[in-house]
Amino acid sequence: MSHRPPLFGIAIACLPPLVAACGIPLGEIRSAAESGDVERAVRLARGELEGFRAAAEGTVARLAAEEAARPALREALELAPASAGALLEAWAAEESAVDPASRTFARARLSELEGGAWEAELRAALDATGPLVRAYAVRGLAAAGLSAGELLEALADPAPEVTREAAAGLAALARGDEGLPATVRPALREAFLAAADGPTRARLAGTLDPDDPDDLQALVAALGAGSAGVRLAAAAALGGSSAPAAVPELGELLEGVLRPAGLTLAQSLGRHGRTDLRDAYYERVLRDTPRDDPLRVGVLLGLEAGPASDGLLREAVAGGGPLERVAACERLLGAEDDAGCRGRLRELAAAATPFDAALAATEVLFEDGDPPAAAWLRSYVVQAAPALRRRVMAVAAARRFDDGLISLGLADPDPSVAAAAAVAALRVPDPLARPGVAP
Repeated sequence: MSHRPPLFGIAIACLPPLVAACGIPLGEIRSAAESGDVERAVRLARGELEGFRAAAEGTVARLAAEEAARPALREALELAPASAGALLEAWAAEESAVDPASRTFARARLSELEGGAWEAELRAALDATGPLVRAYAVRGLAAAGLSAGELLEALADPAPEVTREAAAGLAALARGDEGLPATVRPALREAFLAAADGPTRARLAGTLDPDDPDDLQALVAALGAGSAGVRLAAAAALGGSSAPAAVPELGELLEGVLRPAGLTLAQSLGRHGRTDLRDAYYERVLRDTPRDDPLRVGVLLGLEAGPASDGLLREAVAGGGPLERVAACERLLGAEDDAGCRGRLRELAAAATPFDAALAATEVLFEDGDPPAAAWLRSYVVQAAPALRRRVMAVAAARRFDDGLISLGLADPDPSVAAAAAVAALRVPDPLARPGVAP
């Protein structure tokens, strides 16, 4: 892939519909700040950010008016900040012209953000015809404190969209300080065994207790499920066992063929205090798998901070495969330790091959504030498929502000990309807090 010069990205970004968003170049803002003229830098930054917020709000309004674009906008608004509250309130209003799914989604999000708003309307929506409307109703009511019994009732809904939200609500209750009532545990186990929908079953795995013999048996059986998500969820739940050595299947998973469920179990055991079992599994992965194996990348990302892990990360930077280098550098740069990472990541990003590693390297450099990374990332956005463009807007652009990058997203013809870019722009913080970096 050939990288286009930065001027190309700027030319695209300053197309007529977005001229207001381009404003003062960030270089001028940075120059003012570096020269000590903080007042001017803040004044310019505020004007720049206000322009981007206005462009983002206009994009959101345009997408909200297009019924076909609303699903993409709803998905993007999952990460919306408090500044999107006005839009949610407008959608949630009884007189709103949006479809019932969007109206109920807005009420559910407001319930999550405000701790239980719109309860009466959400309860009425439980009887709606549309499965998405019922699903959003369950989600909003779960945030408002829907009981375990009512969530169990929602698991009987024929629509998987609804059962997934009910299972998520039950899993959240299980993680809470009070946990789930003992009286509902048999019903939870039966629901887990009977669930036909993989995501629903995976979420229900988090409600089971591996120290309960019947729950343990159900979770162990799920290690052989056809769905990878269910297998991994069962392994994560089994990591909470207080006596893993007494369960033959767990011993086999930890000592047998290396596979994702084994790594998930090991990491879960580590979170529950069994770091010896976790570290032994990590050692096997690093010793017995080839370079760039996904399990190796998972280990590098999961290492606990400390001198021993620093040594392993540096080894991966020096001699690991491309994806290993990116994972190790992400950890080291996050700890403000270069260890040669920026140079190696720049090599990967500039080479643009292998593609996955090159893109990931560019994203890590971009978040770290490396100057060339923004131009490289814009070149990916100009040439890539919609799914990748949306990924850049939903992740990189939402975490570090770049005028050219967000402008490309706002002008994108794909609603999912434009919506993600709009939410990224709305997340831009007050420049007095930390100029240029989104939360």
